[in-house]
Amino acid sequence: MIMKILKLNLVRSLLAAGLLTLPLPAANGAQTESDLIAVLESGVAAVQKCEACQKLRLVGTARAVPALAALLNDERVSQAARFALEALPAPEADVALREALGKTSGLLQAGVVDSIGWRRDASAVPLLEPLLTHPDPTIARAAAAALGRIGGPQALHALNAARTSIAAAARPALFEALLRCAEQLLAEGKTAPARPVFESLAQPAEPEEVRVAAHAGLIRCAGDQALARIKSALEGPDPAAQVAALQLAGSLQGSEATAVFTGLLPTSPPAMQVALLALLRTRGDAAALPAAQAALRSPDPPVRVAALAALGELGDAGSVPMLAEAATSRDALEQRAARQALESL
Repeated sequence: MIMKILKLNLVRSLLAAGLLTLPLPAANGAQTESDLIAVLESGVAAVQKCEACQKLRLVGTARAVPALAALLNDERVSQAARFALEALPAPEADVALREALGKTSGLLQAGVVDSIGWRRDASAVPLLEPLLTHPDPTIARAAAAALGRIGGPQALHALNAARTSIAAAARPALFEALLRCAEQLLAEGKTAPARPVFESLAQPAEPEEVRVAAHAGLIRCAGDQALARIKSALEGPDPAAQVAALQLAGSLQGSEATAVFTGLLPTSPPAMQVALLALLRTRGDAAALPAAQAALRSPDPPVRVAALAALGELGDAGSVPMLAEAATSRDALEQRAARQALESL
């Protein structure tokens, strides 16, 4: 008996998530929109209503909105009804979801908020803003995510206003939403409003992963000054800025970028030298060969290993004697790196 109940619950979950469909009984003949709406308004089982919702997601119009909206407070069918409303190309679906915010609670309300976000309904921003400070972190997280997807000045203002009052459990969602808004502005070519968002998220008090993403955004905001900003970050003491700079440095083309990175090698600490050598190896610009050869004389073993690996990509026939000598090193890591570099050459 217990196994039957567990199996039934699993089937219901899969149906609600749209991962499983069951055919409607032939007697229903539910193929047209009118037939499907009739199923939703009838007393059939939740499984059949979920199936009808899935079909309405594909064929539904504004006519189906009232029947779908009536199910948003039904725990058994709410998710399937929301998915259908999300896909309907009708403004009535937006109205129905906004109205459902005041009629639902808990997980059902969080689901409605999520659907509003996927539809990017800007008219819902004033309704979502108070939910950022909701005592239920699930709802607060959903509101933050939805505002991030909607984007725009209003949503950005609401997210910024909640930075000091949102629950700790929802702060990661808030940061992600702010980054999404800034990225959207950047994609639209609006660097001026995007830059202060990235700058605020790059502050030392913020989480490290957020700061890395924010520094990457600032580099992309820099335009033709991106190389200068990357150089400054690589020379600076901020690990988050360095990680972001290294992530984006590989996309810069041309001898000027190679010259900057090779110029940093002699004065950088060992860990940064290793990172720079890996970067130069990935870029594959032969102009970096002399710098990689010079790094072989480093007193730091990891730097020498990184230099040997770089020679495997940047080297030429003149590099073979150096690699052959290193291939007989007593240091196992250097020996292996040299042999792999020789194989590459």
